[in-house]
Amino acid sequence: MRYAEEDERVEYGSVRADDEPPALVFAGDGGGHLFAVAGSGRVWRSATASWSGAFEVAAVSIQEFLEQVWRSMLHGQARRAVNRRPG
Repeated sequence: MRYAEEDERVEYGSVRADDEPPALVFAGDGGGHLFAVAGSGRVWRSATASWSGAFEVAAVSIQEFLEQVWRSMLHGQARRAVNRRPG
């Protein structure tokens, strides 16, 4: 998957895969990595913290992606609870 050309990015905010219609960039992880959803439902993640880098499949569906986010949030909350100091 490649990022759309400069004029496409400004207008649409999309990325393209060889065998898929354009995927809409819908989120970032706060560290520069982007997430895009394709017409197939697959969620793509930028391989680097760059708009112009390659994208790789992060999840086969939006549901799977959201479940991954949920598990990540729960894991983070548990870690904070363990590291919390009494007092």
